[in-house]
Amino acid sequence: MQTNKILRYAILTGIFLLPFICLIVSNYFFFPFITGKNFTFRIIVEIITGLWFILAIRDHTFLPKFTGLLQAFALFIGVIFISDFLSPNVYKSFWSNYERMEGWVTLAHLFALFVVTSSVMTKKLWDWLFRVSIGVSLIIFAYGSLQLAGKFAIHQGGVRLDATFGNATYLAVYMLFHIFLNLILFIRAERGSLWRWFYGIAVLAELFILYHTATRGATLGLIGGLFLASLLILIFHSDNKKARTGAIGLVTGLVVLVGVFLFFKNADFVKNSPILGRFSSLSFTDKTAESRFMIWNMALQGFKERPIFGWGQESFNYVFNKYYDPRMYSQEQWFDRTHNVFFDWLIAGGLLGVLSYFSLFGFALYYIWRKGSPFSIMEKSLVTGLFAGYFFHNLTVFDNITSYILFIFVLAWINCSVGTAPSNLVRKLSAIDSGTRDRILIPIVSVGIVFVIYSVNVPLMLAATELIKALPPQPGGPAVNLEYYKKALSHETPGNSEIREQLVQATTQAGNVSGLDPKIKNDFFNLAKQEMLRQLEQTPQDARYFLFAGSFLSSYGDFDNGIKYLNQAHELSSKKQTILFSLGSAYIGKRDFPNAISVLKQAFELDQSFDEARKIYALALVYDKKLSVAEEILKPLNKESIFADQRFLIGYFSSGYFEKSLESVNFLIQKNPSNIQYYTSRAAILVALGRRTAAIGDLNRVVEINPDAKAQVEYLIGQVRAGKNI
Repeated sequence: MQTNKILRYAILTGIFLLPFICLIVSNYFFFPFITGKNFTFRIIVEIITGLWFILAIRDHTFLPKFTGLLQAFALFIGVIFISDFLSPNVYKSFWSNYERMEGWVTLAHLFALFVVTSSVMTKKLWDWLFRVSIGVSLIIFAYGSLQLAGKFAIHQGGVRLDATFGNATYLAVYMLFHIFLNLILFIRAERGSLWRWFYGIAVLAELFILYHTATRGATLGLIGGLFLASLLILIFHSDNKKARTGAIGLVTGLVVLVGVFLFFKNADFVKNSPILGRFSSLSFTDKTAESRFMIWNMALQGFKERPIFGWGQESFNYVFNKYYDPRMYSQEQWFDRTHNVFFDWLIAGGLLGVLSYFSLFGFALYYIWRKGSPFSIMEKSLVTGLFAGYFFHNLTVFDNITSYILFIFVLAWINCSVGTAPSNLVRKLSAIDSGTRDRILIPIVSVGIVFVIYSVNVPLMLAATELIKALPPQPGGPAVNLEYYKKALSHETPGNSEIREQLVQATTQAGNVSGLDPKIKNDFFNLAKQEMLRQLEQTPQDARYFLFAGSFLSSYGDFDNGIKYLNQAHELSSKKQTILFSLGSAYIGKRDFPNAISVLKQAFELDQSFDEARKIYALALVYDKKLSVAEEILKPLNKESIFADQRFLIGYFSSGYFEKSLESVNFLIQKNPSNIQYYTSRAAILVALGRRTAAIGDLNRVVEINPDAKAQVEYLIGQVRAGKNI
């Protein structure tokens, strides 16, 4: 029927648009490299899923291909649904946030994509879909090459290409998938055909970009995946001389490549290369590896607490805070991922979650390797190599929407090739008369499409655009920014937590703007306080927001409430020095030095190799006029590092240790003799020491450096001559 053809073509159009999502960078959304891609993905999947429902109702040949793989995927979705329902933050587990845009909502969309594509695609269409995706990868190659040439900026800085992904690691796994897809299509193409030339050139282009991402996991995953695929060809395709020769050549080439690199690993040209240097520095003892091991240990502790269904998606931060290892002090303080696919799903879904995730690989491999499979030995080997390389890459990072889409495409391709629609379901749907179908079912599905598209996407999109407007300075001043924050928050979206974080930062900045209307500053403060308290109500187990609220209130002089929330943050994450620093600083601000010393001593004793903890603890002792104890604590540190820290200059002066503060400011002036603030500070110290003539000399030096400060300096000199302090 004509209607069915239109529906199918519309669905296929949506599917063939998905490879282009990686090109989207939405600067009018918050997190432009993430949100635009994900919103587009969700809307397309929602449309094609709705259309597929209608098509499947009208034509039963498009019903789902029921296989063990489909059932495993459904089980995985179901297990994670339960895990998310049991999460400490159910809302975030289902909806995620702007930075990640995952959660159960995205898993449901991926499952829908799997069902639709495996139901409507054919072998010929799969070949064309992969070709289109490879063509898009060549566009990415062109963009990355222009980045390398300096025509476009590398968004994350440095030399690691990130193209339209904003992250070199995301780009690397994208190229990893396409290298294997090219090889699969290459061995299926006729010898000497133009397609073989196309695939060969594409592989070289993708290898070039992968190398320049300097992503170690993806590169090693590629090498390991190709090595495994070659071994499988040698084992199972020994009767084919050309395949065997090619596999031997590839294995030999990979061994030689790795051997040559290891031989020259310590050579200057390797170490001085920003890219090769990353690979040569790969070690189980480097800082990145050590932090990963600590994170994985925290994940194990979290798994032991919730072994069956885990913590739900987007909940690793609770585990990270609760089981925080103080040795992580020099690393990121708010990890929301374990950077390991095994531990990510172990935390998100517990033992059932990780097993059901692995079952996707297990059933996919079973169907391609089982007897009677429609796949050739070469295809089987390359798909197995792809899965191995992808999995190895994910042992140190995590997925993003582009890698998810490619993974789902490969799973759906396998499912489409081996599955059939169950006859009992066909019979049941055939029993529905066409009148009921056209008058009731199809209109319900149509309305459902519109409802889902709006509710899942529109409020989030509106809030993201208003937040991005709230961030930069507006021509109308901070009052306009404040209105945008109010509008963004009014949508009550899963992004509200991120909006509130940005609002707190904006409020602090507004408070420091001289000449700004006090009413606007007060409006900022009241809104930020109100929203942070709402956030605490919504996430009562998240140490991060108690820290934000406590630090924010303390910075405005509300030390009692600030300390209350900081203590709650400390209860939720007892070993995180960052929280203890903020709590100790609040006590210092309140002039409660004994409590400040007690708190900061805890931070220091958690890991005495942390110099910052040592300094802040010593500062608290200085404020409490325990200089000898402070100096004993500071002994392991270089004296210059202490004098270079302006906090000690202020602490010494505030506590009456004027000679020590003079030593400190003299050091600072020696390092930066043109800084007028240092001369002003020294003048104040000299006045306190009774050396008023020397103080006037420093103030006159300020005028020499900056004549515009003459009026202010003359006032200060008048104060000094009048016998007053400055």
